[in-house]
Amino acid sequence: VPRGVPTSSAPTPAVAPPPRERTVALVMPSTDARFLLRTTATITASADTLVRHDSATTVTALRVTPRGSAFDIVLDSHVVHLAGAAPVRLPPGTRALARLASDTGFTFVGGGTEDACASVARAAFEATRDLWVNWPTTVRASSRWADTTRTTVCRDRIPLTMTLVRDYQLTGPLNDSLLVVQRTARVFLDGRGALRGDTTQITATGTSDATLYLRPTTGWIDSARVRSTLRLT
Repeated sequence: VPRGVPTSSAPTPAVAPPPRERTVALVMPSTDARFLLRTTATITASADTLVRHDSATTVTALRVTPRGSAFDIVLDSHVVHLAGAAPVRLPPGTRALARLASDTGFTFVGGGTEDACASVARAAFEATRDLWVNWPTTVRASSRWADTTRTTVCRDRIPLTMTLVRDYQLTGPLNDSLLVVQRTARVFLDGRGALRGDTTQITATGTSDATLYLRPTTGWIDSARVRSTLRLT
């Protein structure tokens, strides 16, 4: 037999293609939703040898209506309880739009949100920020993604530039009913202004860990638990 000519007519065994990794599609929210957010904060302030501990609880109830890629938010209530002080309340029905910008993440428009130091409205809408995520269109097991938000907040009437960097990883069951997403975040704040007659520079760094439960068929977060730490100087 000439060299190189096969002597058997047996067919070459077929090689099965590798199994395709299952993906789950995430829809853009198109239905109205209601949320109740509760935040409990422990505040420790120190100056020289003086240390003071305070606490604050914020409760926000809101209704959301999708408007294309934006969200129309109506606050039914927003109450801040500071220890030893009268509650701070925002008038019910305060309204703003959460709009996605490619370079700054979600921003709030309307409802007194333009000036972070003018009223409590901006802080009230910033308290809802965990709800606004630029989700990918599909996810696979152990999918990872990230987003960055840049905005302005206020502390003692000093406007602060805030950069929020968030990393996400799908960790729960990959099914069409509920997805479990772990999120870690880093926050950076910086600003300068006059505080009781003195020029003051404020800087801050913080971290946050969250577990988000997402309904892929509606595009809404079903529930979440978040723990954060922030250090202001």
